[in-house]
Amino acid sequence: VELGVSYLFQGQYIEAESILKEVLELRQKIFGEEHSDVAESFDLLGLVYRLQGKLEEAEPLLLKGLDLRKHLLGEENLQIVHSFINLAALYRVQGRFDEGEFLLQRALVIQEHFLGREHPDIARSMDKLGIVYRLQGNLEEAEQQHLQALELQRNFFREEDPPITEIKRSLADVYCNQGRLDDAEAILGEILKVQKSLWGDENRYVIKTIHKLAQIYRLRGKRAEEQESFAEAESFYRTALDLQNDLPEEDRKLIPAMLDLVQLYQDRKKGYKKGYKKAEPLLLKILEEQRCRSAEPQHLAKTLKSLGDLYRSNNRNNEARPFYQEAEQIYLDMLGDNDPNTFKYRGYLEHCQSILQTYSDDD
Repeated sequence: VELGVSYLFQGQYIEAESILKEVLELRQKIFGEEHSDVAESFDLLGLVYRLQGKLEEAEPLLLKGLDLRKHLLGEENLQIVHSFINLAALYRVQGRFDEGEFLLQRALVIQEHFLGREHPDIARSMDKLGIVYRLQGNLEEAEQQHLQALELQRNFFREEDPPITEIKRSLADVYCNQGRLDDAEAILGEILKVQKSLWGDENRYVIKTIHKLAQIYRLRGKRAEEQESFAEAESFYRTALDLQNDLPEEDRKLIPAMLDLVQLYQDRKKGYKKGYKKAEPLLLKILEEQRCRSAEPQHLAKTLKSLGDLYRSNNRNNEARPFYQEAEQIYLDMLGDNDPNTFKYRGYLEHCQSILQTYSDDD
């Protein structure tokens, strides 16, 4: 179990999945189906699937872990809190925010009953609940949750410790959504200064903060069409990508920064042709990474569609067509799945099909 969890936290999900599957089978053989260790294995394997983006495989495992813990321990215990939090994280990714909110609120009630109000686990749950409130658009409540969590964690950690910086980053996200970009930038600047003093430049937490700062400059440039802000954002994105390339393979997360950089080029109204020339190699690199890593089909299809749109906007229709065709087939395969994003995929499919029809008419 420890080896599987170690792989999990290192981001080596394929290795973690293989080991944790073996652990689950072994525990079921030794203990039978009704044992707390089996419930833990359901939770861990469900967590691996969620982090890999295999959401439909993750949910039944997490629900099995939750149901088994309820059966064995009842609904009022700290172990069941882990199931609530893991399931809430899955619902957040799926856009099922109300369900995630309900689970996190239940988790907090149980934690406060057993741990009292003054405990770092309470602060972590409050932070997670604040993220859900932000995603629901309830920004005032989100800000209050993060501020309370921050105040509580300061009783246990220093300003430079990850539990503090994670909450500050959540607070910066709220400020971004509120349009308080200066406040968000100030918080992230503080975090970056502390992180660099502790770990230097080549650290995944440092890179994550640089990426966030780039997003703020992109938002500022988009809202006011400030070319200086766009340039600053591009510089931060490029720095994040360069630093990512220096990290060990398991710590690299190139695609999010590359996607944001593509979006930056598309946001720029001035000099957009130059931007599209820069976007093309990035999208091709993203596609290569996704194919190598067997990315989830919805992510692959979105990149294919973006490449089609890119080529079509530059009258490169013969190059656009195969990307639209492959995206169309992926979206067709996905429709009918019990996925909350099916309506969105249908819109993408209709977009691809309408463009392919124009090509057919031209032929």
